[in-house]
Amino acid sequence: MERLQIESKDRGLANATFCVVFANAVFFLLNFGKGVLIANYIGAGTDMDAYLAVESIPAILIALLSGALIAGVIPELSKIKNSKEGLNLSNSILNITIISASFMVFILIISSRFIIPTFFELENSKIAIKLSYFLFPFLITGLAFSVLKSIANTHKIFLLPALSPSIYILIIILCVILLSQRLGVISLGIGVLVGSILQVLFIFSELKKHGFRYKPYVDFHNPHLSKTARMTAPLVVGSALANFNVFVDRVMASRLSAGSVSALHYGYIPLTFVLSFFTVAISTSILPYFSEYAASNNIKKIKSTFMSGVNLSIFITLPVAVLFWSIATPLVKIVLERGAFTSNNTAAVSTALRLYALGLPFIAINAIIVRVYHALQKNIVIMLVAIPYVVFNILFNWILSKPLGHGGIALSTSIDYFIVVSILFVILNSQIGGLFAKRHLISCCKTILCTCIMAFSIYAFLYYSKEFAIVTSLLSSIIIGLAIYWLTALLIRHGEIKNLCNISRKILNR
Repeated sequence: MERLQIESKDRGLANATFCVVFANAVFFLLNFGKGVLIANYIGAGTDMDAYLAVESIPAILIALLSGALIAGVIPELSKIKNSKEGLNLSNSILNITIISASFMVFILIISSRFIIPTFFELENSKIAIKLSYFLFPFLITGLAFSVLKSIANTHKIFLLPALSPSIYILIIILCVILLSQRLGVISLGIGVLVGSILQVLFIFSELKKHGFRYKPYVDFHNPHLSKTARMTAPLVVGSALANFNVFVDRVMASRLSAGSVSALHYGYIPLTFVLSFFTVAISTSILPYFSEYAASNNIKKIKSTFMSGVNLSIFITLPVAVLFWSIATPLVKIVLERGAFTSNNTAAVSTALRLYALGLPFIAINAIIVRVYHALQKNIVIMLVAIPYVVFNILFNWILSKPLGHGGIALSTSIDYFIVVSILFVILNSQIGGLFAKRHLISCCKTILCTCIMAFSIYAFLYYSKEFAIVTSLLSSIIIGLAIYWLTALLIRHGEIKNLCNISRKILNR
């Protein structure tokens, strides 16, 4: 019986992962198309810098609050999800979120003429202030969506909530195509506002089909509400410190040459493929299961699941990081260099991409390790670790941006993630043990060996294929590099090959 329960949970994990992977694949393709369209219609100049500067304010607030809400809501709501008390808790959290976000938006809008010029040195401050009227309300819809998605995930509803952001991207694409000729970058602000409203309505309608009923009240007497608040509070502080770095990066980049903020933005886009398609999908779908294992004090299961995720993330992201470093310039040139996007923009974005790629494996591991701390309700650790994270980010940004410009900010991000993941890993190992077991170290060493052989083959091919057409050279280097990486992994009998096959088998047998 116990074996059947474990197999059922494993299959549920595979199904959940499949749903999120599929939805993230759709989202990535649309987001990729959005990036290409924006580069073509708007470019990477002062108007785009203005948009990214203003957009960073609600985006950072959403990132810091939504992550805390998800991690605080799911463990508590999962205990009472099918009861009247669970419905009351869901409505209470949703209403508190909407009211709080509305108040923040009101303050931001009336003070936008002061906030934007104070923090950002922009050549087009008037456009930035106009954009704030469309982008700041995104805070309300973005946080409401996070709460509704948490409620859906608690009830093991993964596919449609994960597809909802694709509607958001589609609306932005349509607004850019239809309105950018007349309204320029303002079309992006309109797309963000309309798209975010529609994605909330989409997930809300899906929840109604599964029995969720919205009620405009807050039950302050619900004991689970106060417990959720206690769990969420340290997460908000820790997430605020961590996401403050994104704000700092854009503030400091706005003080460099024109287009630096845009270069960092476009340079990070290729990394989102790996992060959204694999790591975020895995980490999002395993959070409810981590919470269940923690509730039953099954440390062995938490440890094995976590390390499987870490080993698989390294196996996937390390070769991709090397690939991005090797092909950055031709990749950016082929994908983005057209219309308003110039060859100078290509050089700037390629630099950012290379230096961001150095931190890709650590960004991927961070997405998983943070989930473990949430499940173990060790949120105070994340808060404390976030403090040196912010300090190091400011320090490295200041030191590295002088010789490297915007590239120094990208490199600083990679170094910061390495430091934070190392600290969190060491602390977690001291609490549950076994994270530095021999088999895990062997898996990591095998991945490094395969990646080194792949890197040598890519550089050798690029050296001898200078006369090839740029598209042919790019595609061939990707195919050859990945093929050699896979064959090397097979030859040395890398364990992650088997893990990938097992995951694929579970998905196909769903």
